[in-house]
Amino acid sequence: MKTGRNDPCPCGSGKKYKSCCLGREQQEASAAIPRLPGFGPGAWQAGFVTVPLPVTPEVSVLPSILLVVEGDRVLFGDVAPTPPAGPEEEAREIARAVREAERTAGYPPGRVLVRGPAVAAALARSGLEASAAEVLPGLDVAAEELPGAMAEMAALPPVVSPETWAGWGLPAAQVAELFRAAAAFYRAAPWEVFSDDEPMEAQLPGGRLWTACVLGGGGLECGLALYQDVDDYLGMLVADDPEDAIAGLGGRVLSLGFEARDALPPPMVREVRKAGWEVAGPAAYPHLTVLSLAGPGLAPEDLTDLVAVLRAVAGYAAYAASGADPEPGWVDESLVVLRRMQVSIPRVESLWVAPPVLWPACPEGPGADPAAALDASGSVDEFVAREEAVLGRFQEWLGRSGLSRTMTEKHALNAAAFVEFLVGGAGVPVRAVTEYDLRLFLYDWYPRKVQDGRTRALAVPTSLRRFFAFLAEEEGISCPWADPVLRDREAFETRYDEFPGGFWWDEEVQDWRAELYDDLEERVLIPEPLGGGEAGDTMGPAEAMLWGELQRRWLLWRDEVVRAGTGEPDAVRRELARRQREWERTPHPEHRGKSPLQVVRGRGPKKTKK
Repeated sequence: MKTGRNDPCPCGSGKKYKSCCLGREQQEASAAIPRLPGFGPGAWQAGFVTVPLPVTPEVSVLPSILLVVEGDRVLFGDVAPTPPAGPEEEAREIARAVREAERTAGYPPGRVLVRGPAVAAALARSGLEASAAEVLPGLDVAAEELPGAMAEMAALPPVVSPETWAGWGLPAAQVAELFRAAAAFYRAAPWEVFSDDEPMEAQLPGGRLWTACVLGGGGLECGLALYQDVDDYLGMLVADDPEDAIAGLGGRVLSLGFEARDALPPPMVREVRKAGWEVAGPAAYPHLTVLSLAGPGLAPEDLTDLVAVLRAVAGYAAYAASGADPEPGWVDESLVVLRRMQVSIPRVESLWVAPPVLWPACPEGPGADPAAALDASGSVDEFVAREEAVLGRFQEWLGRSGLSRTMTEKHALNAAAFVEFLVGGAGVPVRAVTEYDLRLFLYDWYPRKVQDGRTRALAVPTSLRRFFAFLAEEEGISCPWADPVLRDREAFETRYDEFPGGFWWDEEVQDWRAELYDDLEERVLIPEPLGGGEAGDTMGPAEAMLWGELQRRWLLWRDEVVRAGTGEPDAVRRELARRQREWERTPHPEHRGKSPLQVVRGRGPKKTKK
């Protein structure tokens, strides 16, 4: 019996077949494909293939699929209603498919390999570098896998997203109204206020109900999704595999997102320009997708509801962003009622899972200087002024991005809290910021120290994503580790919500902090106890200064070791512990010849007998 892609893997690993042995089998099959002349990096294979379905009384004509593949990766696939009539028509269809594949891949092919010199010649006349090949193994392998893939897709609801808005068959005036509502929604940036796991019940004046989910809080595509059945939203939220959730949909799902103009099909761009529909900016062209087991298409009343909810959510977000505390419910001028919903997501045992292989944790780029955290030269006032200037440039950068003044100020204030933590709390300049600093700020310092309302607090990761983007773009300070940390909104929200309140020495607070420090230790981001633990829990000024220096040296050493090729945590920890012991025994220039170990133990250097 054949194992399906979503079935348990026969090897007994407990994983699905597609994410276990099937992936290895596909890699082995790809490696076995002969590397013929012309099949090199950048070469794509394109053409029509016939799907090898079993011939039955219901299947009289085998379907043709137009495919574009790179190696074992399918970049484009589309069912051909009728076979192409000659090489010229085949070349036109392949050229169209290659352009679509370029959008998927993000880069053009170095060469396109097709069957037949006439097709290759016609493609060359269209501006593509093309060659004919008698054998196209990538297409053949993809064709062999098509029957199973088509059987899986048959169980999924139709996903409809026409190449033009006219494809929906709706009145142009109604589409124009949608564009106006979408532009207002985009300018309001509700994803800065509501996260994608904070749904709202939207009740329309006629009584129809939708579950509204604002997209974009997790850093992915921004927009709005409407679920006809609330269970569909909950299923999508907790599903390990989105395909499983889609296959079990009970109602319609309307998803409106935003794309850059260059990423849209050219016919849609021309259509929008000709109609003069309102767009919030070159990166804010709306596009609509509908998922429905009831069949394709978009009912006029669905579009009416979508427009009304877009406007209501934009109004609710503007109200919240003005500084007012968002109420549990909101009624807009068209009498759409929005009610915040409480969703309970099962918690895992630990908020974080430490990686099996470590990566660098210091900043990179021409503007970065990880060792600057050890430089105590210059006055405190100069140091503070220099770092505050970074915040000023950040606010100017935000202003150029087209955000409203309210949103610009909110992001600037949240970034200022982070810089205050770095500069005032740790004496670390922005150009030396590390993953350790970001995790300590998000999961310990901010929940304990900053007395903000929950709404502003939950916007902090979004603000810091913008701040780190600014650092990379304008300051030459790249922090690849920042984005994964800031996308983990659940961890930040949980830490914020679970802070027990009180002082750091309270037992409940100590237990709450311990979870973070256990994780930092697993990531090898904090040193061994100073002097083997002899400094104690409460350090004097000298011990505290030494501990701060050791923390910074530890992070620098960690990057050196990891970049040299050692990534296994225990191996990195052993090497760093060795360097720490050596540093602890070396005379320190700030302590008149005493080593850090002697400072901790309260002894001076040994005297040499004459």
